[in-house]
Amino acid sequence: MDFFQVHTSLVLQFGLLTLLCLPSQQSQPAQFYRVSSYSVPVAKNCPCSNPQWCEPITSTGKEVFAFSTSNDVSHWKLYDWSKVTTIVMFGYVNQSLMCLAHSHSVRVAILGSVNNETFMDPELRKKWIAQHMNISKQNFLDGINFDYESVIKETETDVRDAYTALVRETNEAFKKEMPHFQVTVDVAWKPNIDLRFYDYVGLAENSDFLFVMAYDEQSQIFGECLALPNSGLPRAGEGLLIYLKKLRKEIPPSKLVLGVPWYGYHYPCSKKDGEKCHIKEVPFRGVNCSDAAGSQVAFAEIPKMKSSSKTKWNATSSTPYFDCTMSSGQPCQVHYDIGYSLALKYLLARNLDLRGVGMWNIDLLDYSNTPEGQQMRQEMFSTLPGKEQESSTQTRTFFQKLLESDVRDARAPYKAACPCSDPKLCDPIKDTTRKEVFAFSNENNETQWRLFDWSRLTTVVMFNYINTSLMCLAHSHGVRAVALGPVDQLTVVTPALRHLWVKQQMQIVQDNFLDGLNFDYEHTMLPPEHYYRDAFTSLVNETVAVVNASNVNMAYDYPALAKAIDFFFIMAYDESGTLHNGPNSGYHITQAGVESFLKKNISASKLVMGLPWYGDVYQCVSLHGDDCVIEPTGKGFGQWGYNHIASVLETVPNRYRWNDSSLTPYFTYTEKSTNISRIIQYDNPRSLSLKYQLAAKMGIRGVGMFLIDCLDYSDTPRGTAQRKAMFDPLPVWNRSTLYYEYEAAGWLKGLS
Repeated sequence: MDFFQVHTSLVLQFGLLTLLCLPSQQSQPAQFYRVSSYSVPVAKNCPCSNPQWCEPITSTGKEVFAFSTSNDVSHWKLYDWSKVTTIVMFGYVNQSLMCLAHSHSVRVAILGSVNNETFMDPELRKKWIAQHMNISKQNFLDGINFDYESVIKETETDVRDAYTALVRETNEAFKKEMPHFQVTVDVAWKPNIDLRFYDYVGLAENSDFLFVMAYDEQSQIFGECLALPNSGLPRAGEGLLIYLKKLRKEIPPSKLVLGVPWYGYHYPCSKKDGEKCHIKEVPFRGVNCSDAAGSQVAFAEIPKMKSSSKTKWNATSSTPYFDCTMSSGQPCQVHYDIGYSLALKYLLARNLDLRGVGMWNIDLLDYSNTPEGQQMRQEMFSTLPGKEQESSTQTRTFFQKLLESDVRDARAPYKAACPCSDPKLCDPIKDTTRKEVFAFSNENNETQWRLFDWSRLTTVVMFNYINTSLMCLAHSHGVRAVALGPVDQLTVVTPALRHLWVKQQMQIVQDNFLDGLNFDYEHTMLPPEHYYRDAFTSLVNETVAVVNASNVNMAYDYPALAKAIDFFFIMAYDESGTLHNGPNSGYHITQAGVESFLKKNISASKLVMGLPWYGDVYQCVSLHGDDCVIEPTGKGFGQWGYNHIASVLETVPNRYRWNDSSLTPYFTYTEKSTNISRIIQYDNPRSLSLKYQLAAKMGIRGVGMFLIDCLDYSDTPRGTAQRKAMFDPLPVWNRSTLYYEYEAAGWLKGLS
């Protein structure tokens, strides 16, 4: 990776452009677990061989919280009792399990099933509490777990508050009778998902902790209806961050236990398109697509289904999957977890200092006496943290070994073969100091790529996709192909997740023969946020990349970032924002922005000026001549690619105007079919040429654009002319220098 390039795009902008040229568990997600009622044996005296085992478990501390659905002593005896702290008997009560668990100082809890009718009535709540108190006392139990997963709409505050009242009254009643009794509540992977508008803060305050079910994350699938991961690491982190920081009141980490799945999903594919497994649309709670199109598969069954299928690794979710074929010949796909992927989630819980982890459910392993069963149990139990508080050194040592292991062997044991017709095209581009024409592409479209003017480009960033065909094409022209490095705030501030993220990006780059990584992290960072600033700098240092840069007044440590990276991509666009009618990329604002980086003693060779091949569209409340009064709330604001803007201007050519202050074009018009008036602030070849010339005069590394796809790529005279008009003003790369052909292109002669 000697020639790997890391960029930091700095952002002279007010928001990330996302639309240009252009999840959650179910209330009854598993076929192996929903029992509505069960009979309870009555015990007047201790049923255990040792009477001390009928004493309550009083220990507190970190949790490994296990649900058991199998009323089978042959399973229980093979649990790794050195790891578990609490067992919830889901759908049964058996005193033999209580005795066995208590002999290992493990708590045993009962399931607290409840419906709306019960908790909406104060008298029924009292009866429900008394009933479960009686069951718990008779069976020497230590806790109760609420597993209510039904809809509570945002407007149903009375239902929401009644459920919280039941949990509060249960907690108060049990703690009064049994001070060490544990009350826990199951919640979805993210608050309010699947129409579950519960009072999460109130539930946490009135229980020992919340069990966050970080699985069934595809209960509501938005976008393409595809087979997707059951328990992605980023989604687990996203949900936990909301619980911890973004509700009406912060929930302490000691009140959260991260629940993970010991099962996967098997999806029949209605259509297979590369890695995409399109699935049947099965609605759930108002969303057309859900994981109900698949079926849950116990971890014990997955090796049998996998057979000779090759394990694949989803680097985004940090989970494995494999393709399969059903007996009918229909293609299928299985998404699941293994010890490695679960260990990463356990590491997340530890780094967030949560109360602990747990699983649904402990009986989904192979409990046979076969070598395969023993190996499976060893893998799954060994990755669990121990019930005793481990020293930080022990924990670091364990996870360091895990993270430093050969992840390719652990996840996807194969080395990608060069996909290009000429194997030499998979060699890295070695010139790391050359000047830049840096292009972002978000269209995974080979027809368009072939019409790029490759003689002008030096680097192309695949924005939200990766395709080795583009890599081969780019390398054939001596152009770098770079991946986008999306990263969330949780990863940035968590050292172990940063380490993992870097390894994942490295794998993506190596597997696809890419030449670099572009950071597009645009978190608003204020001066007091030193922790975030330093954490982001650490991540970039660990990675070495190119960074998209924002306004220099943001509290990033720009000098430190500059030392770590190849260059900043200064996003000199979105300068006016949604609420102010002004140029998208004014000449003088852009100049001042670049100068502000230079004044921080950042070398000009570390700066690339990024310019927009799109414009800002403002809706006018009133339009008088060229005077547009825009909607004060930003209503109707949008962003259009250059091709669409040019198409509209062709219908009203007399409306074209030039802003002598910003040195950018604009025009106003009224759409006849809707009577909506708009003003379009944009850039064209003339205004872009002036800024390319400015970049040359300032001696910076080069220029670039967002997005190269915003042109007309049709095989028509209009498309050919438009592409020529936009590509020709770009500087021409010639090894380590850039020279400009403005006169040849004619753009400084006042052409529009």
